[in-house]
Amino acid sequence: MYTMKKTFALLLCMLLGLAYTQAQTAKMEVFEINAQAELVVTGKIKMLDSKNYTLEIEQVVAGTYAEPTIVVEKFRNTKTAKRWGKYVLAETMMLWLKNEGGVYKIIGENGEGEKMFFGGDVYLDSRGGALKNTFGNHAPYPGSAIYAEKVNGVEFIAAVKDTKDCFSLDIEEKKSPTGEVMYKRFAVKRLEDKQYDDIRGRGWMQDNIIANGEKHIR
Repeated sequence: MYTMKKTFALLLCMLLGLAYTQAQTAKMEVFEINAQAELVVTGKIKMLDSKNYTLEIEQVVAGTYAEPTIVVEKFRNTKTAKRWGKYVLAETMMLWLKNEGGVYKIIGENGEGEKMFFGGDVYLDSRGGALKNTFGNHAPYPGSAIYAEKVNGVEFIAAVKDTKDCFSLDIEEKKSPTGEVMYKRFAVKRLEDKQYDDIRGRGWMQDNIIANGEKHIR
């Protein structure tokens, strides 16, 4: 009986630890990567090395950046998140970035701030950031068996511009029973209610991004 209780307690601790670990790496939604990004751009890969890639900028969606190219640190696959494929020259993307000590890094522990932009569509992949709306078309990445939510690029860029400053994030640090640190994110409104109503009325993507943010208010 004692052994069974001990085994059950051990399994419970393991499950709790797993739950906290998963929470620690919870994938960020669009309103969250918007809130944390200093710069949002679109462009194509011009150069590659083992650690970074150079993006030739086609459009600065949000933030300020005057140079024609930007060097970005590559995303490295983890146990919980994998990129849709290897980096290749001329690959086109939409990026949410932050500058850390002069190094531009992709927003999100899972690489959520890096989306394929191909054939006029943005692919919102399984690493997070999907709108999860029935208007989105789930399709495989070009040349891949991995599926993502495919949305119209022009409409999505407009939605990101419109909602970029709608929320900030309040990040709360907690520890699991096993001592692991986790971070819980809460949305904080930055605008007046009337402004949100105006932005919602511009399209289903804008409405969806704001609705997802409001679900995460403390």
